[in-house]
Amino acid sequence: MKKTFSMLTAFAISFAGLQTATSGDCFYGNQCAPSYGDDSGCCFSYDYLDVAYMSSDYRSVPSAGVLDGTIQEAPNGTIIDEMKGVDIEFRKSLGCTFFLSGEFYNTDGLLSDSIVQARQRLVGDNLLTGKRAELYYYRLGVGARHSINENLDITFEGGGLYFDCQVPGKDQDEWGWYISPGLRFCLGDMGEIYTNYFYENYENMENHRVDGGVIIPLPCSDSFSVKLGGRYESLEDKTTFLAGFRFNY
Repeated sequence: MKKTFSMLTAFAISFAGLQTATSGDCFYGNQCAPSYGDDSGCCFSYDYLDVAYMSSDYRSVPSAGVLDGTIQEAPNGTIIDEMKGVDIEFRKSLGCTFFLSGEFYNTDGLLSDSIVQARQRLVGDNLLTGKRAELYYYRLGVGARHSINENLDITFEGGGLYFDCQVPGKDQDEWGWYISPGLRFCLGDMGEIYTNYFYENYENMENHRVDGGVIIPLPCSDSFSVKLGGRYESLEDKTTFLAGFRFNY
């Protein structure tokens, strides 16, 4: 918890510094239009901070190396079934075309029954019974967007990554970088759906994944909404539910 608090504090300080940056507007071709929340018909915001509870169901997390090399693969291919925690995400426009983008999440969960039973069967002890895994993930980058029309944006971004995965017998942390093209499609007052392709290059591995999801904001004021959402990530066959708050600025 001390590590999480320190990282959240650093994240908040960095985010506060972004408020001096220039606010952006909707972009149609070569014209700037008024921003999200007015009567211009603009669907998208690139100036927001999301804070949400997240719950993720995993169906494919390779278990290589988790038990000091004793068990290389759990019977169902996963070391964890479910992880829960906090997710913080922001975007900050830099004029009409460019934006900053960042995300932090911290989740944890019990090790799956399959990996616990595999340890019991192959090693003969209960070392993993009741043990948990914890994951810290950080992403910070810069992107560009182009509006095809008022309902569809193409985005492209890239930047730096860091993750720290802590499981019994292994604490893996790595720095890396990513690039990510994507699409955002407006659902009017109902919110938006989106999809992104991520190429992630870490020190000792690289990932290719596609994610997609839906965001449903329930406005409480011009700058504050209750946020509901869900997303799917192909790499770990992961489905995530999010519930929290969105602050538009």
